[in-house]
Amino acid sequence: MKPYSVTVSGRKSPGARRFGQTRLGQTRLGQTRLGLTPLGQKRLGQNRLGRNRLGRTWLGRKWLVVTKLLASLVLVSAITAPARAMELQKVGEASLKVFVWPVYNSRLYSADGNYVAGQRPVRLEIEYLRDVDAEDLVSHTRNEWQHQGVTHEGQPHWLARLAQLWPDVAKGDILSVVVDDSNVSTFYRNGERLGALDDPDFGRHFLGIWLSPDTSRPELRLALLGKR
Repeated sequence: MKPYSVTVSGRKSPGARRFGQTRLGQTRLGQTRLGLTPLGQKRLGQNRLGRNRLGRTWLGRKWLVVTKLLASLVLVSAITAPARAMELQKVGEASLKVFVWPVYNSRLYSADGNYVAGQRPVRLEIEYLRDVDAEDLVSHTRNEWQHQGVTHEGQPHWLARLAQLWPDVAKGDILSVVVDDSNVSTFYRNGERLGALDDPDFGRHFLGIWLSPDTSRPELRLALLGKR
């Protein structure tokens, strides 16, 4: 008689175990396809990181555009005030000579081509006909104030500030000062801004070197005021 096999209740045959393993393998394979393995999770994280970087790049570009716009507005504002001053009309002009040597040509401008003391805005231009060191420019300013008896407490600060702002000038250079409606005095060389002094008394006393009745050169003053 041949031996025979008996299935014991509660036990699985080897085929069943293999079948279960296959299903388990399919489940694991399915997990892989779903991206639940560490590799899939890593790729998913990389995708999210890419989206985050893209968002930051977009925000960075938007911020760059805003920054450039603000810079443009500031530049336009800085240019507008000098541009308005350049639209002024000439009041008069005069030339300074020391003996037979020409030193500079000067021109005065105002809103309507006329000038009364304290009128703003005004522009005074000095076109140099010889080379002059910045130190000499500051020294001449100090001497003119002394001649007129100017003893303002801010004078040492003004002179120190002018020494910082003014460069040496060469023949043909034009130094100009614009005193605006707010009594801020802004200096330019050949149209390039050098800096400003915001003390209202400075503008009055600086223009007074040429325009005050106490000036050391009254003939030049009359010519600048268009009275000669």
